[in-house]
Amino acid sequence: MSTPVAISNKPCLCGCESSSCGGGHMTSQLNNSSRKRKLQGASYFDDVLMEGMKNLSFDQIQREQELLHGVADDVDLDDNTIDDLLLELESHLHRMKKGTAYELAERQDPSYVSNREFQLAFLRSSHFEPKASAAKLITFFKYKQDLFGEDSLVWDITVQDLNQDDLSCLLDGNIQFSPFRDRSGQVIFSEFLGLRTKTTIRSVLRARFYMLANSVETMIDISKGSVLVGYLVEQYHDHLNGWGMLEGGKLFMEAVPFRLDGLHLCHSNPI
Repeated sequence: MSTPVAISNKPCLCGCESSSCGGGHMTSQLNNSSRKRKLQGASYFDDVLMEGMKNLSFDQIQREQELLHGVADDVDLDDNTIDDLLLELESHLHRMKKGTAYELAERQDPSYVSNREFQLAFLRSSHFEPKASAAKLITFFKYKQDLFGEDSLVWDITVQDLNQDDLSCLLDGNIQFSPFRDRSGQVIFSEFLGLRTKTTIRSVLRARFYMLANSVETMIDISKGSVLVGYLVEQYHDHLNGWGMLEGGKLFMEAVPFRLDGLHLCHSNPI
């Protein structure tokens, strides 16, 4: 059985009307609810998703369906419009950066944080919404500082920055990028939960941060977005019972300049 799930950043699927949430509130909502009661199968997630979709207009729902099925038109902006959006992004960053890791990185190397292509990746990953892009940039540097230290803020993370536990998470084959694209040119990558190595949450996040940040820079035309296929069939079912998924999902949705337009879950049963 395969279940397609639309991923929306505007407004948040959790119903908070925040353009900068990126679905994080929905993740939190699911997590809090799971602590209160045992989840009653896939219908619970369907109910949460449908409740969130009620907050979208018809046009927004149509757009999400087009993104999910790979038939959406590209956003084509001229250079002047992009320049204006980058200026607006800088304005939001100026208001949001006080006391953050972003501000520290800016002091260390202004050219690193203000690099046009670097900032543009965050704009594209947030559907060209400057406020949401600024929030993701702030969160990106927070994760980078927390996971790799203050000295790493203004250089790209390399494999030499990973320890043995990090490498175990990186090399277990849990996340794989397909050499193929879907019909709209979106990148396809897969997550095989049954291959996950249980080390520490920190190592999971360090490995995922390295993989996703470097994939954006070297492998992916981020303007097309991406689609995730979660494969949980038979021997690939999640033997870790959800361990680390919330933390990894928050990193993916809230911090890295990665635009996820669709999630397809392949599973043997509806639970």
